[in-house]
Amino acid sequence: MPRIHIGTRTLQGKLERYATKFDLLEVRSDADAPLRTQTLRRWRKAVPPSFVFSVVLPPEVTQLRPGPRFDEMLASSLEAARILESPVIVLATPPSVTPTATHRKRLADLVARIPHDVVRIAWEPSGLWEPEDAMALARKLGLVLVRDAAREALPPGNVAYTRLRGLGEASRLSATRAGQVAEGLARFRESFIVVETDLPARTGKLLRERIEAESAAPQRVARTRTIGGPLRTEDEEQE
Repeated sequence: MPRIHIGTRTLQGKLERYATKFDLLEVRSDADAPLRTQTLRRWRKAVPPSFVFSVVLPPEVTQLRPGPRFDEMLASSLEAARILESPVIVLATPPSVTPTATHRKRLADLVARIPHDVVRIAWEPSGLWEPEDAMALARKLGLVLVRDAAREALPPGNVAYTRLRGLGEASRLSATRAGQVAEGLARFRESFIVVETDLPARTGKLLRERIEAESAAPQRVARTRTIGGPLRTEDEEQE
């Protein structure tokens, strides 16, 4: 059975209550108001060992502009990941990081500074990166490429990190689309799923059930599929 981690990009309310619905939380540290060590340790103790924190590197790092501030924020983020026992660190590069030779080298240099013998690095490029180019570089550097599994084909591998986005009126994941997403995710040994649609707890529960069912189905061959079109709304209760 695959390991499935489902959560949201921000914490709303108390962590203890959040952890009754989710087992993944993205953690972002603000340079002007960094998370205190005491807070991070309290968070780690407040949730079960199976609960996962993924640390998202701050803009001071992801802009790939070396300097004292870069070094300071990288060290702070890696320390947060250590305290939270994070199995994955998210590197979301902005549109200003283009597919130039300079940025490729700086990205490789940054990856080399992050211990990832156990911790995985999930790379989320934006801007001018072509899917094939990003996939090739991710493979070369040993990164997990972040995709929206409801709209894009997931790269091959053992681990998936996906961000399910809801936009405008099409802001919920229907049961039909959840089944399609689950079919793509069922082939991975471990999946990190960040839900940004409406009703995230309901969506997460539905996805977990579907992925587990897909994985347990006899003679089921999971396929990666490209899913086009917006997320569709079906009858769903308010959380």
